[in-house]
Parts: sequence; structure tokens; C-alpha cells
Amino acid sequence: MKRITGFYIVFLFFHFYGLSQDSLKFINFKPDGVMLQANYGFISPHHPYMHYLLKGHVKSFEIETIHRLSGYKYWHKLYKYPYMSLGYYFANLGNIEQLGQAHAFYGKISIPVRRSKHIFYNLAAGVAYLTKKFDPHTNYYDMIIGSHINFYFRTGMTYFFKIGQKFSGGINLNLVHYSNGNVREPNAGYNIVSLGTIVNADFRKTTIVQQKFQLPDIKKNNYRFYAAAGYKSVPEDVYNTYLVYTFSADYIRRFDYKNALSAGADFFYDRSIYYHRLLSGMDFKESYLYQSGVHIGYEPYWGNTSISLQWGVYLYNKLMLRGIFYHRAAITHRFNHILVSLSIMSHFFSADILEWRVGYEF
Repeated sequence: MKRITGFYIVFLFFHFYGLSQDSLKFINFKPDGVMLQANYGFISPHHPYMHYLLKGHVKSFEIETIHRLSGYKYWHKLYKYPYMSLGYYFANLGNIEQLGQAHAFYGKISIPVRRSKHIFYNLAAGVAYLTKKFDPHTNYYDMIIGSHINFYFRTGMTYFFKIGQKFSGGINLNLVHYSNGNVREPNAGYNIVSLGTIVNADFRKTTIVQQKFQLPDIKKNNYRFYAAAGYKSVPEDVYNTYLVYTFSADYIRRFDYKNALSAGADFFYDRSIYYHRLLSGMDFKESYLYQSGVHIGYEPYWGNTSISLQWGVYLYNKLMLRGIFYHRAAITHRFNHILVSLSIMSHFFSADILEWRVGYEF
């Protein structure tokens, strides 16, 4: 888990560097202000066995340093000069004995809705530490999370209003998700819905650069190849992880500087399937370790960084252990034609494989 966490932290550094490389103020950690948030919510029990663990509401607190992207890149203007944040999140999960508490460090982008100065939608990602996890000897009731280190994702909406010259307030609605990407069982994950209040203190106001850009030339038709290695675990074996190799080919259709659609094919080599064979004692062929499928997707862009959301169907999957459909969510950053990506493969709301991907686009 330490090696996995290290890879993830390095990837997040490159991801948020890519989003903010235009702004030395952000890289040098000179924020425009500080935001404090207090939230009250609940864990959404997406599995029936989770109900008996939910004994109270989730109370959380956040502190963020914020900086407004001021217009030195063309996509700042396209997204109406969004805010970048670095933050710390603390939550009491409502059952201190079995579920414990959560600590998370994250990066966030907040984008105005249309031309509003008051309504924003937020996307955040980071690393979380959960003080309690499943343990077959000391905490065997917690069948939700099997690792202390997890991914932290958040999306939501915020409404701001002014309070004097240097302060503003707000309310937000958030969906927070913790998961380890199935590198350690169990991995049902937490989904937390919360409503919160915000107080924001502004140290200074960023000057928006109103300049005309020579927009980069984007190719509407692109082709992309990925090679990936991923970790996964299986419910019957909570102590081991298995390597999965993936090769993908995509056709990307760019419509503008912000949006693209994709279609492609995936080829998998999954060693964990061999464990299922040992467990069931069934007849087995080496070809069962191979799977293939096709997918379609949507991909919004923020300069050289993008998020991919893909929906796929297996064409060859002899055992169909997780169903016929699969899904992928990925964060990708571009260094010219070279792509570095972190993705999570899932089957509907159940994470299956954590993938590190390297690709080439032309």
C-alpha cells in the first residue's frame, strides 16, 4: 500500500501542476484567501450490510487556501477564471468504534456556472487516511474498507454571497467518496452526502488578465494507445493483490477546446481469475485470463489535463465474474504526445482495478 500511495501522490502532483503551471503564484503557494467549511451529512448505505454500522451523522470540517486562475492560459477564460484550492478535510464518520475518523489532503478546482459570480461547481481529488479499517481479529464488523490509505473524491455545488469587503459566506452541497480502488478487500467504499456552510477571507484580489490569445491548433481527429498495469484484490482473499495488464486503443473526436467524445477497445490480462479457478475447482484454460471489450466515452479538457468517463461492454470474458458491462474514470495529463494517466476500472459502483497508464497520442 505504501508503494501504491507514493505513485498516487506523485501523479496528483503532476496533475495539479499541469492545471496550474501557468501561475507561479499558485505553485509558490501564495494564496488569495482562506476558506473554512463546516458540513453535516450522512453515509449513503449502498449495500444492505452497511446499515448496522451507521450509528450517527457525519460531521466534517475543511480548510482551504484558494487562488484564482487569472487568465494567462486560454482555458482560464474558457472556464470563466476558475479557482484552484489546496485543502485539508476532517470527518467524524458517526461510529468511532468501527468506522473511526477520516483525514484527507486534496486539490480542488471550482468553476463558475455559466457567467455567475455566485454559483460554482467543484471537483476535488486527493489522498485520505481512515483511522479504522477492516481487521479479521480486531474490527471484523467493518466490511466497508480494508485499508487505511484511500482515494478521496468530491463533487458538488457552492453558492457564495458577500459579507463586507474582505469576507464572503456560502452554502454547499457535496458528495464525498472514499475508496482504495480495490487494491485491498473489502472495498465497498463510503459515499457521504453533506450540506455545509462556508466563510471565506480574501487577502487580496487577483487581477484578471484581459488579453487576446493565439489559440492552439487542436486536431479534431486523434488516435491514442495506452499500456497499463493495475492492482486488484478479490473478496475471498483479503491479504493479497494481483496484477492486471491492460492495452487500450482509442479514437478521440474533439469538438472544441473543452469537449471530446471517444470510442475504443480494451484488452486485459487478469491473474486474479486464476485464483477464482483454484477457489471453485472448475476446469480452467489459460485463455480465461484474457478479456476484451469495447467502450465509448466523454472527455472534458482543462488545457493539457482531462478527465475521461467511459462505458464499456465485454466482447470476450469467459467467466463473466462481474457482469457484462465495465466502466472507467481516469485523470490524464499530456506532455506533448506522451500521456500519463491514473484510472479506476469498475463494474457500475464497484471498483475493480486501479490502473497506472502511459500512452501516446497522435
